[in-house]
Amino acid sequence: MTDPVRERILREATRLFSAQGYGSTSIREVARTAEVTNPTIYYHFGSKEGLYLAAIQVHSDQLLDGLRELVAGEGPVIERLRGVIQLYVDGTHADPDGARLVVNAYPRPGSKEPQVDMMATHLEAARLLGELVSRGQAEGVIRADVDPVDAVLALTGSIVIRCQGILKGYDTPADISDRILAVFLHGVGAR
Repeated sequence: MTDPVRERILREATRLFSAQGYGSTSIREVARTAEVTNPTIYYHFGSKEGLYLAAIQVHSDQLLDGLRELVAGEGPVIERLRGVIQLYVDGTHADPDGARLVVNAYPRPGSKEPQVDMMATHLEAARLLGELVSRGQAEGVIRADVDPVDAVLALTGSIVIRCQGILKGYDTPADISDRILAVFLHGVGAR
């Protein structure tokens, strides 16, 4: 069962941290916009850092849950890979604040922002995508001589750069998933 107060606090915190950064966002401001008291936030999250880390965790978990569902699903690997790309693109369009929060979750040297270990999320996403790549190799739709790690890095790099473009307001073609998938599967070299 979800707690609507906790969800409202997380939604407002995500919006504010995403727009203003950690240092410029106060508990008082989050409480005001979420229409709760400061003690309510402390009750749910313990501190401003706890709130920040919880907001990042929610968005990381959503991504990983979606990836797990796609990897465990049925159907051709190619369609599931297209689904992975679409998951990132649709998630960025649907929740730009959450996407921006996760993208910016790397503290700059000397900042007072909490240290966030996004590598755990990246490694789990890479592991899941690696499963799809390996299945694609077994099915013969991805070359067997390609290192799965290299394939995962090439795919996620393309996806992440496009999603960052979405966050910056760049035009995103409607067929972006097909375009990324085509470059991933067929490369850019002349044959």
